[in-house]
Amino acid sequence: MGFEIENGVLERYTEEQGITKVAIPDGVTSIGDRAFYECDILKEIKIPDSVTNIGNEAFYWCEQLIRINIPDSVTSIGDGAFYWCESLEEVNIPDSVTSIGNGAFYWCICLTEVTFKNITVPFRGIHEDRTRDLKGVINMIENKDFSAKIPAKSKYAAACGVFNQNPDDEEVFAYIKRNFTKVFKFAIDSDNMQFAIKVAEQGKLLTKRNIDSLIEYSVAKKKSEISGILTKYKNENLF
Repeated sequence: MGFEIENGVLERYTEEQGITKVAIPDGVTSIGDRAFYECDILKEIKIPDSVTNIGNEAFYWCEQLIRINIPDSVTSIGDGAFYWCESLEEVNIPDSVTSIGNGAFYWCICLTEVTFKNITVPFRGIHEDRTRDLKGVINMIENKDFSAKIPAKSKYAAACGVFNQNPDDEEVFAYIKRNFTKVFKFAIDSDNMQFAIKVAEQGKLLTKRNIDSLIEYSVAKKKSEISGILTKYKNENLF
């Protein structure tokens, strides 16, 4: 493969005809600035867990790149790192990342899924620079800040994810309570059994006012397991 590596830094990768998937060699600690610049036939890149830094514009204009793993060893993602990776569909941001540079995901217009802290959020950016939307998702999960201007479904998914991990989190509970019917219907649509179970176990959100409509909705959506949980809760707690 066409890797140029010096002192642990991947300085440059040169594309080879017909090669669409590559694995960066173990031992590389940093992906240098513009290392994969305009590698426009690569579709998948595997990064080893020896890498701690992704440089500025490292994958600039890798326009056919669909997926890339970012291992838990990475702490920083540079400016414009994935600039114009317009085919990138999903990205996992590990907890270890403490810095995401300006425009790191600019024009990643096909990005539909973001995972952070083991919480996967459906993603539909509304800005040309998807970095802004992605940071909003991370901020929601990390700091329970639901003020970001991103689609409601992303907020609902983040809220469900945090609630599943910690149903006693007061900030997330308050957000879910304010938007409970919408959030729970989202959970039904996405077949989020864990959320339904956690809500029933906690017992603070289901009431005589809302439970019948949620049972009807889950039945209409043919989510029998969730409707069963709700019906059981109603019979045991609301009569």
